[in-house]
Amino acid sequence: MYKPFGKTTLSTLNQDSNLNLTVISILVYCENDTLDHASTEADYTKIIAQQWKKLEPPAKQKFEEEFKKEMIHYIAVRVSYENSLTDQQKKDLQKAKEQKVESKQQRQLKMKKKELGKPKKPITAFLMFFQEKAKLRGDIPFKIWQQKMSQEWESLPDEIKVQYLDKASQYWQSYLQELQLWEEKMIRLGHIDVVRNEALIEPRSNK
Repeated sequence: MYKPFGKTTLSTLNQDSNLNLTVISILVYCENDTLDHASTEADYTKIIAQQWKKLEPPAKQKFEEEFKKEMIHYIAVRVSYENSLTDQQKKDLQKAKEQKVESKQQRQLKMKKKELGKPKKPITAFLMFFQEKAKLRGDIPFKIWQQKMSQEWESLPDEIKVQYLDKASQYWQSYLQELQLWEEKMIRLGHIDVVRNEALIEPRSNK
């Protein structure tokens, strides 16, 4: 007894079809009891792949023909839609796609750096000053307090401001040393995508 399971991307199916199964979305019938053991999307895909391999050639041909019909309809609709767009709309869509991909890649890279333990940048001289004054804020709204601290920082005597600047410089130099060691480790481990470009061309230490 078989029942309709639904449409799925058959990227893991056996490549015995003359169609490109990495992009096929096709209606597959699975035995009722086999689906009871599936709890995740990966399980369903695995079961469907197994059932697909069991199908006789005539049954596979039926599904492939259905897929071809759906693809013809899809292509016609897509072409009609694209032809209705102005040149500017096409450019805007392409730009939006590129930005979406780039944004996703940047988020993934940022997460990878964090997981691999990249040293965090130290705070600036102003932020050190800002944090020291935080206990004096009271009920003052943050935006107003921030403006007040910026004004105080700008009017701070040089002999006091230089103390914050020197400490920030020490933190920065320490950070650069930690970063270099971390990048050398990442290069050895093969994670060159998380290091700066200059780290790949600078002479490495012998440590």
